[in-house]
Amino acid sequence: MRAITERTDTMESFVYFKHVENTDETSYSLQGEVSKDDEDSGKRWILCRNCSKKIALISDKIHMNNTDTYIFENPAGLFFRVICFSNAPGTVIITDYTEENTWFEGFLWSVCLCGTCGKHLGWHYSSGSYGFYGLIADRLTMA
Repeated sequence: MRAITERTDTMESFVYFKHVENTDETSYSLQGEVSKDDEDSGKRWILCRNCSKKIALISDKIHMNNTDTYIFENPAGLFFRVICFSNAPGTVIITDYTEENTWFEGFLWSVCLCGTCGKHLGWHYSSGSYGFYGLIADRLTMA
């Protein structure tokens, strides 16, 4: 499986370089609910491009292996630009976790969908008590 990382400070600009593994372990929160405080606080949200549901806070974007955005090729030859988030309360995890063809060594993954329209938005990754979301950039937009 091929992986190319992208370094970026915004969702719109990308510089490509080869993926380098990093053994840094960081704690990440698991899936939660969109709280009333987050709804009303004026925080900037990432939305589902299909239905405009609030998916994740921009401030929850995280770095895994020294970057927050990747381009991955799956076994079928499809490419995905994936952005990592510590939390994505607007998603629903729908499958059992598997380690098969994982893009993040040591993490199991499960498919996650938009909690409103059911569009496939990416994957939740879990390694024991650590977890994060890899969301497909082209299926998201900014509020």
